Amino acid sequence: MAKSVLATGGYDHSVRFWDIETGMTQRAIQFADSQVNALKFSPDGLRLAAAGNPRVSLFDVGSTNPNPFLVCDAHKGNVMSVEFESGGQWLLTASDDGTLKIWDSRSSGAKRSFSNGDPINAAVMTMDTRHALSADAAGRLRVWDLSSGRVVQEVTPQSSESLQSLALAENGLVAVSNKQGA
Repeated sequence: MAKSVLATGGYDHSVRFWDIETGMTQRAIQFADSQVNALKFSPDGLRLAAAGNPRVSLFDVGSTNPNPFLVCDAHKGNVMSVEFESGGQWLLTASDDGTLKIWDSRSSGAKRSFSNGDPINAAVMTMDTRHALSADAAGRLRVWDLSSGRVVQEVTPQSSESLQSLALAENGLVAVSNKQGA
């Protein structure tokens, strides 16, 4: 793979790796189970997590093997968000089944599961991996304590308007979006 790589995925049931400099496809992987809802490179750029319905598949970016080396399969609905923690070992997934799950990217099986009650559209983990933030269909931004599994803070920016995306900066700034605007 070239150093400047773009990964794309969508409703065509495939993941494609592109050389950004040439605009040429380097590799295509069939993602037969479902559409691709989210993609995330590991911090070292060696792995790609592809989220679909109802699982996340991890691929070796430098390999020609079209099969995932690990499948995270415990959600009951579309996985809408996948994030690696800064060290690359742990994955955080969020699903429209209303759950957050934490996975060890070296072995199968969810290590922790948290029930939100409403579909979750996006989630991120803090740099220190002590907390996760989730944005849900009920319009709530929640902060989860990952050791206790409890919600420690909740904000509803606009009453019951589904939050669609979530970003967390290293300095703690949080950004969310919805369909209406704040």
